[in-house]
Amino acid sequence: MRGEERAISPLLTEALGLDCIVLTSFDTDRFGTFTREIERTGTQLDAALGKIGSPYSWGANGPDSFDCSGFTSYAFKAAGVSLPRVSRAQAGAGKRVSRSDLKPGDLVFYYSPISHVAIYVGNGKIIHSPRPGKTVSYAPVDQMPFNTAARVL
Repeated sequence: MRGEERAISPLLTEALGLDCIVLTSFDTDRFGTFTREIERTGTQLDAALGKIGSPYSWGANGPDSFDCSGFTSYAFKAAGVSLPRVSRAQAGAGKRVSRSDLKPGDLVFYYSPISHVAIYVGNGKIIHSPRPGKTVSYAPVDQMPFNTAARVL
């Protein structure tokens, strides 16, 4: 068999409690697009996970401090995707997905009207920049009132 095997996203594997994530592609014409999408999601999540502990600051978009939408914008920019600046506008990006269909890398929006955004990392967890006095951290996806979610990558 002809193919390529490589491990990706060590920070993502740690967040999900896995030993490793390995992509195997034996037909790059058939799987190349899928592999690139997974790599972009890994890049986006690595950027997000690398900022754990960064302080919240209203209106900040990194690299040292963030508000919620500045944090998601920063992570997606690492994967080559430009998002609108505020959470309510980010809710219009990508394809809507239900709570039960969340995949790592999806944006998760909270409250009505939407006033907070996070990134789903898997296993019922999000990573976000929560509020003044807090830092970028993990939280349960159901910690706040779920509004909607979007898949951008």
